[in-house]
Amino acid sequence: QAARTSNAEPAIIRSNTLPEPGWARLVWVIAAEASARIATITNFARITATRNSTSRRAHRLVAGRPFVIGGVRVPHESGPLGHSDADALVHAISDALLGACALGDLGAHFPDDDPQWKDADSLRLLAACHELSVRHGWTIANVDATVVVQAPRLSAYVPLMCDAIADVLGLDVARISVKAKTSEGMGYTGDGTGIA
Repeated sequence: QAARTSNAEPAIIRSNTLPEPGWARLVWVIAAEASARIATITNFARITATRNSTSRRAHRLVAGRPFVIGGVRVPHESGPLGHSDADALVHAISDALLGACALGDLGAHFPDDDPQWKDADSLRLLAACHELSVRHGWTIANVDATVVVQAPRLSAYVPLMCDAIADVLGLDVARISVKAKTSEGMGYTGDGTGIA
């Protein structure tokens, strides 16, 4: 059963698997530069534990690869290189979620030498990480993420990314924020060779 809070606060999911009846576990997901920082807290009235996890993912851009970010395929002459679809944004959120819940990292659950994950849709990986976190008594409150790449320009695709991530996590899209930035031509995110 979910307890309703004000618009400024996330809903709290109550669970009988927690230390005391009526307690709640809450996972905040905050991402920056395709990285995700997660804090988990128990009960606004009785905070007994706080966890933070940060994950940053970066991928090389290579010609001929599909450019997939936030679960959305974007037309471009190059795309991120990786064993799966190499979606840096979704990988960062997945990794941070696992880290905050002390459930390992993405590579431990989806090794890059396992052929079943070859060119896999990273939203499938996020869905599996979310399911695992729920089984351990956690729920996500919100996601705020920033992707850094010089090209292609991503602002037109941000609403689609938010929809895709919200759908997988079972959240209202108002709880998902994705921002697209450039690095003004500096570094690997600015010279066309990488994305973070």
